[in-house]
Amino acid sequence: MSITLTLAAETERRLKEKAAQMGQSLEDFLRTLAEQAASEGNGTARDSHDLSSPAQWSKEWRAWTASHRTMPTVADDSRDSIYAGRGE
Repeated sequence: MSITLTLAAETERRLKEKAAQMGQSLEDFLRTLAEQAASEGNGTARDSHDLSSPAQWSKEWRAWTASHRTMPTVADDSRDSIYAGRGE
């Protein structure tokens, strides 16, 4: 089935950018979005990205972790620090 959409130039640019980030063509990216929207509500909807392969999952994970800033200190989550001052 073929569908023709008329999109604003800015919308098309942003969609192409997102598709490129996912390593997909615009057509494949939009097809994935349409399939996800069609499957919502029947228990088969996936997250917003296709994580079917370990390599794709790893790529998404690394991109997600890289999007967070690094803290300059290390958190002290030792038992001693958690219960400090409680008389234990």
